[in-house]
Amino acid sequence: MSRIVTVGPRTSRNRRSTAKYVSLRFLSLAQRLELLRRHKVRAAQSPPSQRYRAQAEECRFQAETFRDPKAQEQMLRLAAIYDRKAEEFEIKE
Repeated sequence: MSRIVTVGPRTSRNRRSTAKYVSLRFLSLAQRLELLRRHKVRAAQSPPSQRYRAQAEECRFQAETFRDPKAQEQMLRLAAIYDRKAEEFEIKE
């Protein structure tokens, strides 16, 4: 599962937009972490279910960076746990 993201709004010499669309697989770890920081859900402003959904998405995102299949599997299992917790909180809300 590879996502496509926009990397920075850019303009060429003739002022045309040349925003780069790049697969997350080709971003460096530092660029991926910066994307996570920019799009992270603020904990104090969001309900618990939304925080758990964000944590699950972050686990899936990090699983893509791992090369070891066992580590990927563990991160995906952790994401599933966070998804279940989010569903529990959605029922309570």
